[in-house]
Amino acid sequence: MKRIVCLFALIPMLGDRLYADWKIVTRTGDSSVTEFFKGALMRTDSLPAYTTVLDFDHRRQVNWRSDLRQYVIVGWPPAYRNDSSSGPVITIERNTADTGERKQFFGRNARRLVTRVTRSDGPETVIDGWYIEVPGLPRRKSGAGGAVGVLTTSIGGQGPAPPRIEIKQTGPVPEGLSAWQKMTTTVVLPGGSHHNFEGVSEVTELVEGGKSACATEDMRLLAAFLLE
Repeated sequence: MKRIVCLFALIPMLGDRLYADWKIVTRTGDSSVTEFFKGALMRTDSLPAYTTVLDFDHRRQVNWRSDLRQYVIVGWPPAYRNDSSSGPVITIERNTADTGERKQFFGRNARRLVTRVTRSDGPETVIDGWYIEVPGLPRRKSGAGGAVGVLTTSIGGQGPAPPRIEIKQTGPVPEGLSAWQKMTTTVVLPGGSHHNFEGVSEVTELVEGGKSACATEDMRLLAAFLLE
């Protein structure tokens, strides 16, 4: 509680508005997600009262409830690099083809790339997307890399050696902001039958810095804490 009182005292120091370097709104089905980028901070609004802020410089995440005026801070574990050859190997193959099609999104030229992703430990995914070059956008939003989730278990306190990820890319690298994307994942069901899971996402708003306010009174309070 003392911390919260102190934060309220800092609000006037931040002025009436904080402005993002970038604002991106993405629609998936009937829902939409708004993302703001400011330096090493990334804010995501996924529900009317729920906000997540990722602080990459300090390796922490803040989950914020504006209706309750409460937040939870989650620290990230140290970055880990697995150079061991004793763990299992997960091979991810990405084969990308440029269809040669071009059109414009937000006044920027876009190219259509189709990528087929196969994993040695999972289903096959086809990503059909339109990509635009947006200079200055953080690489975590416009880069070709993606997070790979791996679940490991331990028995008797002895953890298994973490898996080693090997990615093999053929064809042009799908770099840039994915302005429109359809992802189709094929899962093999018991008995050998196949089922496709399909999802479409589209960027509906792209605004560069100085034009989009990214802070209400509650978020100015939170930013004061993050920028200490």
